[in-house]
Amino acid sequence: MEESLKNQVVDYYKKKGDYNKKLQTRKEKIMARNTSIEAKQKAIKRLKLPCIFCKRNVNTIFEIDFDIRTARCGDQSDPCEGKLEVTDIVFSHTEQTMHEYSELVDILKQRILQLKYQTLFSYLSRERSTEEFTKLLKEYNDDLSTFIILTRKHTQLKEQKDTNDMIRDEVLRIQDVSKTIRFSIDQYNETNEMSFLKEGIDTMVESLNPIMKKLRNLKYAHREILSICDNGGKQVHYLITRQYPFEAELTEM
Repeated sequence: MEESLKNQVVDYYKKKGDYNKKLQTRKEKIMARNTSIEAKQKAIKRLKLPCIFCKRNVNTIFEIDFDIRTARCGDQSDPCEGKLEVTDIVFSHTEQTMHEYSELVDILKQRILQLKYQTLFSYLSRERSTEEFTKLLKEYNDDLSTFIILTRKHTQLKEQKDTNDMIRDEVLRIQDVSKTIRFSIDQYNETNEMSFLKEGIDTMVESLNPIMKKLRNLKYAHREILSICDNGGKQVHYLITRQYPFEAELTEM
């Protein structure tokens, strides 16, 4: 894979991850204000982040369509000319991309969990919470599906059959839990019963998170403490986790 192409892929997911973190931070600050629930709802609805290109407060739209990743200005009426597009991706640095997707999945899990409590305590209306949760769940399932694909391809490169078999089993469990979550949300959309919404979120928190933790432990079974001295002579310790020796790995996407 050409270095420039790899940098484009990494740059896209870094920008998307940074943007989502800033958005979540802004929402949390609004929810912490000493104002009415209605005022908080309006503030979140009006929330605008700077476009990563023109810096106007119009948000940024990140999209993935098969093998095309794009980021564009959020101004629908007068968008700037800035656009980030990564197309025809044939190879990607597996470890880096999986790390980026893992971060995105973690961010979405926190956002979904926060939405759960906002809904339970009536910070958001049922219509608003349904709209937000459906959107977040779609993003979550899309990113999780890509993470699963990358995990499968990653394990195919390795010769450690026993570990790979366990990883494969955990991936299948993740798929089953994801189907259960989607079923609960479909039932909620059909019946408007809050119990289905709560069931879907609880399944994610109580069932999916432990599986993801086990999967990470299987993938990064090797752990060691690396100690180095900085320029000032102070010793700094780093936790190194990996399953395999350091090497640049390329896998088809």
